[in-house]
Amino acid sequence: GDNSTTDSKSPSPATPAVTIDGQDDLGAQAVILTFAPFHHATASLINEACPGIHATELTLHQLSSERDLQQHVGDFFGVDAHDEASPHEFRDYLLILHCDPIATSVQRIEHAKYIIENIRASVTKANSNASRSSKRHICLLVHLPRGQARQSILVDFNKRWQYAFVDAIDSSESNGMPDVQQLLEMDRALHKILPVLDLEKVFVRVFRNALANLIYPYQRFNEDVTHQIGTLLNLISTNKTDQGSGASATSEEPRFLGLIRDVMATVMQREKMVINMSMSHNSNRDLLVRGTFQNCLHHQILAAARRCLTLSIAHAERNSNLALIDPTYVSKLPSEERSRLEGLWYRLFRLSLEDEFGETASIASASASTPSTGIRVTVKSDGRDKIRFQSKFPFSFYVAKRVESLRATYMQRTSDDLSTLEQALRTQLQTYRLELSRTDDSSTAAEIPASDALPKPFLDRYLHDFAAMHILDNSHRNVSVDVAVPLIQEVLLRSTGTPCEYPSDFHIRFWKHEERTNQCLWLLNTLPSQNQSNVLNSFLDTTTGRLDSKFDLDIVYLMLAELERMIGSVSATAWATPHKDVPSPAAWSQAFAGMDEHVVHMLDEALASCNDRGGDNAESKTEDEVFATIRSR
Repeated sequence: GDNSTTDSKSPSPATPAVTIDGQDDLGAQAVILTFAPFHHATASLINEACPGIHATELTLHQLSSERDLQQHVGDFFGVDAHDEASPHEFRDYLLILHCDPIATSVQRIEHAKYIIENIRASVTKANSNASRSSKRHICLLVHLPRGQARQSILVDFNKRWQYAFVDAIDSSESNGMPDVQQLLEMDRALHKILPVLDLEKVFVRVFRNALANLIYPYQRFNEDVTHQIGTLLNLISTNKTDQGSGASATSEEPRFLGLIRDVMATVMQREKMVINMSMSHNSNRDLLVRGTFQNCLHHQILAAARRCLTLSIAHAERNSNLALIDPTYVSKLPSEERSRLEGLWYRLFRLSLEDEFGETASIASASASTPSTGIRVTVKSDGRDKIRFQSKFPFSFYVAKRVESLRATYMQRTSDDLSTLEQALRTQLQTYRLELSRTDDSSTAAEIPASDALPKPFLDRYLHDFAAMHILDNSHRNVSVDVAVPLIQEVLLRSTGTPCEYPSDFHIRFWKHEERTNQCLWLLNTLPSQNQSNVLNSFLDTTTGRLDSKFDLDIVYLMLAELERMIGSVSATAWATPHKDVPSPAAWSQAFAGMDEHVVHMLDEALASCNDRGGDNAESKTEDEVFATIRSR
């Protein structure tokens, strides 16, 4: 057939000639079939995508009568104000008529086509000698129901109507996804599809579901979740910087988003995640649920992204590490400290996740080839005795794990002095390429390894985490961190007389003086919290010395002095009337009884220390001198 001829069976007596592309001088008529659900902003999508077209839309089953349809179609084909006032504002006009075979009958849809043809033919006859500045196109958008053959629309070869099938109506770009055509032309491996995703839009769509997949070992409240969501949203919209690492990251992509993209690519590649495009039984079921083939493919991508994001956020939330790069928090830090903190966070995130990948991979491997299955991941906490703590040093558990793996070796070297052991441990740890002094976020090892030495603010951060992970347990539960950490720091300082310069220094000194450190904490644990600060301040005010028998006696003296102060600070009347700020006689007696065992132990250690050192050492004390000191105090 020649498309330039008219159909002799047409009911319209004045049908215009149809060109090879299915249009005539007035415009085109098309029936678009789709399984996509109603999209009430279809006209808006077209107006945004095609600036030269002005689209409007109607819904067939919402029209109450045939006259309503005739009125709307007649107005559409009539002379429009745009043609007279600004004839070149729009090149074409488009009327979309939504048709739902379930809400209305197939016969009514065919009748609507007949009405449109008649009105269109009459408009063409009336304007046969007039030239129009724009064309008028009619589109019947038929939303087909899946699995209901009786509601099918018959497709014929009437040249007056063009027929087409559209899988999805909404734009894939609005979801940050490639369309079906792009996906069909690309490799099915998800890590190769990842670079074309608008990851910010994908992140916003799935990260709340990823958070719902996390299992925390402690109770959380609404404000915790609200703050967490706010932190993540701020991270993907701020802190944009050039990404030196990660080939898929763009120069304007937020730093956190670039990290997530790299992690997703790694997990997807190692787990061999692919898109399943086969029309199997499960795929047909997905089509029934999701409506379009594009939605089914996008769902697989979103499910895989959600799984990878669940693993990433679970790792970032370990010991509440995510809070360390909260834009609100870091904005209050000095610029140099902020830069170093963020660089450490991003680099140690990559290193620690790689170290943990054996465990995370086993979680992600379930149904890896069909990544639509959700996973639940438990957020780990490294506090001793499962005590919750918020990390102050980025991924300190990873650094501590490396150091603690060498503990058995160094505990056997009893003849070496502490300074020698410190230097040996620093040198051995360089093989792990931690390079904590670096300020960039690259996980690639430098050609010349950087040292692990840190400035004092970061050493203080690490000591806080070290104490929470390896020292403070349930036996010290009454000692606040604000009291325990300064005490531990002072004990470790006196062990050599010099401050720690490397995170490993805290470990090696604690290994050698673990018992003495714990004895001090156990003594503090017996006191009420308001009295612990008094002992700490008095201890810090004493003359700096070494960890010897004098140190033990100083601690015992300070504890007993605080007990005496507790008794002498209140009158007998006050003791008879207990008050929340005044220790009761029962509380005082309990503190005194709790100290007994630890005081005796420290005195025994002081005597043993004197006997071990012998009389040749000028600084040593004889047993009589120790007893004399105890009696005088």
